[in-house]
Parts: sequence; C-alpha cells; structure tokens
Amino acid sequence: MSKGYLLIAHNNQYNDYVTQAIYCAQRIKMFCNDASVSIITSNSHYLKKLSGFEVFEHIIDTTVKVDDNYKLSFDGALSNKTVKWINAGRDLAYDLSPYDETILLDTDYIVSNSNLNSCFGSVNDFMLFRNSKYIGSVEVTDEFTRCSDSSIDFYWATVIYFKKSTKSKTLFDTVQHIRNNWVYYNSLYQINSGNFRNDYAFSIALHMLNDTTTGNVATLPGKMYYIKDQDFLEKINNDKMIFLVGKKDHLGEYTLLSTEGLNVHVLNKSSLERIIE
Repeated sequence: MSKGYLLIAHNNQYNDYVTQAIYCAQRIKMFCNDASVSIITSNSHYLKKLSGFEVFEHIIDTTVKVDDNYKLSFDGALSNKTVKWINAGRDLAYDLSPYDETILLDTDYIVSNSNLNSCFGSVNDFMLFRNSKYIGSVEVTDEFTRCSDSSIDFYWATVIYFKKSTKSKTLFDTVQHIRNNWVYYNSLYQINSGNFRNDYAFSIALHMLNDTTTGNVATLPGKMYYIKDQDFLEKINNDKMIFLVGKKDHLGEYTLLSTEGLNVHVLNKSSLERIIE
C-alpha cells in the first residue's frame, strides 16, 4: 500500500502558503524517514519557480472556490490585518490524494519528530487530534475544547490521518456537504461563525456520523501543541524551536521559551515565513 504526507497550499495576498509547504515538506523528509510528500495547490506555476519544489513526489494542480471568508490575522499582539482566508479544498483531499494511506497536514504544522509515522498501518480508518495544549505558560484551550459553549466537541483538522475506505470517503463527503451548506450547519450547531472553518466542519461531520456519541473517534498520538498568532516563532535549529509567547494581562510583553523534538502548530504564519526566509 502506498503511504505519504499531503499538504494543501493556496496563497492569499498576505501569506505565502506555497513557500511554507516546501519548508514543511523538507522537514517531514528530514524527520520522517524521507517519507513521500505531495501537494495540492492552485499556485503550481508559482511553486515550480521556487527553489526546492522538487521535494514533492506529486504536484496536484487544482482550482478552488474562493469563499468570502475574511479574518483578523495577527502578527504578535500589537499588529494585525484583515486578510482573505482561503481554506477551501480540504474536503477534496480524499479524492485527490495519491496514497492509500495519507497524513494530511497544514503547512504551518512544523514537524520535529517521527511520531506521525506511527499512524501508517493503523487499524483506524481516520484519526484527528482531540486534545491540544498551548505551549505558553497560560493555558488557552477554551475555543479548542468545544465549537462553542453550547455546541459539540472540537476536533482539529490541522492533521488528519486517513486511509482509502468507505468510512473515510463518507467522512470527507459529509464535510463537503457541510461546506456547501455552511449557513445552515453554522446555525444548527450554534457555532455563530460567519466564516467556514475546516475544524468546525470535521467536528460536525464526526458528530453527524455518530462517532462522538459512541466514543469511536480515534485520535492521533500525543497532543496538538500550538502557539497563538499573537505569539512569535523566533528561531528553528534542527529539532529545536524558540518562541516568544505573550504574558497574561501584559499586552505586548513576552516570555522566551524553547521546545526540542516537539511538533508545533504555528498559528503566527508571518513569523514562520520570516524564519523560512
């Protein structure tokens, strides 16, 4: 059976997800036994002009329906911009993946160990992260525990393992259905988010398929470690990363901390791009 990692990258006017994807793929190969990595992108012409694009075994060119999604994107606590949020196409990953077993990642999930390789060969059809941990000194998990105070459990779509199976196909088809009817499901599940968000869509899909009520949702090994977009990634050296994380009740003040051998979801994409440069 073929197995590999899959990234999705669609640039907007503010962030270069394609460049992030190259960097992410290089780290996957570095720490995950030179695993196969492929990319789905609507910016393939741009990708092939960049140094390092050869890191991908498959470049899957696609077009995406760009929704009117806008969000406030922070670069530290004191700087922000409203940007177009192109997060479409994740529901198509099942059909577009060239692998029998796939680990689908966001381009800002920085791999520093081989833990995800243990997913391959799993008895589970798919796995997502349920538990998460903010790496700063102040725990910030409320918004990543439930989709809203009155709604369902929150599951991350940042990293998803899935194999080609009827059950996985049904999950991704359900997510596509939710995306196409987002106004309805946003209201039904009392999420109250004008923007479509993949985390919400996969959480709803899991609930609709009754996996959460029967306790059958398999989770990825470990936790989803992350920094907020109001924090900074300062340096990467092999498997070590240095961050500046915000101090509670002290806007614009930061604490220096480091990680070693830890995969981290870097929500401040601008600070990641400065590291890549």
